[in-house]
Amino acid sequence: DTKHPVNRERINPAHSPYLCFSKLLQAHLNYHIGLIPTAKGGSALSSWNPDESGELYENMINTIKSAGGEVKGVLWYQGCSDTDIINASTYLERFKSLVQKTRSDLKCDNIPFFTVQLNRHVDAKVENKVAATQNDFVYVIPSIDLNVCDIIHNSAASNMVIGQRLANAALKYLYAANALCDAPQIASANKNGNNVTMVFENVVERLDFRNIDAKQLPFTVEDETGILQIEGYTIDKSSITLQTNRNVLPSAYVSCAFEQNPKTQIP
Repeated sequence: DTKHPVNRERINPAHSPYLCFSKLLQAHLNYHIGLIPTAKGGSALSSWNPDESGELYENMINTIKSAGGEVKGVLWYQGCSDTDIINASTYLERFKSLVQKTRSDLKCDNIPFFTVQLNRHVDAKVENKVAATQNDFVYVIPSIDLNVCDIIHNSAASNMVIGQRLANAALKYLYAANALCDAPQIASANKNGNNVTMVFENVVERLDFRNIDAKQLPFTVEDETGILQIEGYTIDKSSITLQTNRNVLPSAYVSCAFEQNPKTQIP
């Protein structure tokens, strides 16, 4: 007898990050936090994009209006169903369309979207990336360092951490509180011979790998002749220098945890 059959779940969606999120906000702000759940597990972005089928988007807007028509922000964790090569390549532009239309329909230009990075898929055969960039009141929190309970779903404990990270982001960017929420973000990468030095922003005290072996580093350095072997590294507070097995060519790039099942030793 659901009033919203369009987003009826096919299975038990298990533990939600958002109860933890709202309880933490309530503890800091000293008033109740209302949640308007309109999600559907496994849904594709096309169901949320009003420029496509948009049935879940329509249900979301109608539900918000039935609850008074005003929201403080949007919690967004979606994208697994768009990792095929066609939908992944267009995800960013379609996500932007959703954000712009939501703000237009609710008549508020700066409704923040707090989005969660997709976690790992342990046995995926092909890797395609979906991207939602952090800008214009869109904030991305990481999840790639968290455990899964099967090949793809976050464990209940991981969802608690996601709720905490979302709450800290909301406290800082929505409620102007003094909260630590930003993950280390690479600011620059420079090469010198066989070394690559990466400088990071949002480092509170220092980066740390707990002295793991160089082979366990989650970084990959690649140039036009292939992937370089990382033979050592040094850390200096907010920078990491990788020592490779040969001179790094001009076209090189470095990435972190890009694998389908990335190493969990994230700095």
